Amino acid sequence: MQLVGCNRYLVTCRRRILVDPQSIDLSEDTITGLLCVARDGWVTLPFRFRLSFEHHLGHPNR
Repeated sequence: MQLVGCNRYLVTCRRRILVDPQSIDLSEDTITGLLCVARDGWVTLPFRFRLSFEHHLGHPNR
């Protein structure tokens, strides 16, 4: 294949998503808060993310 070893780039348009830092709450193993999404105006959407051991696997010494 001729593209092996080459970088590929996509030029795309995506909506802007921010996290409301004042809404963040950590309770035991769950993070909750609000995402602010740019649509036809700013819309807030709640999120809940459960932390688990698998999310923290990796190589911290690299």
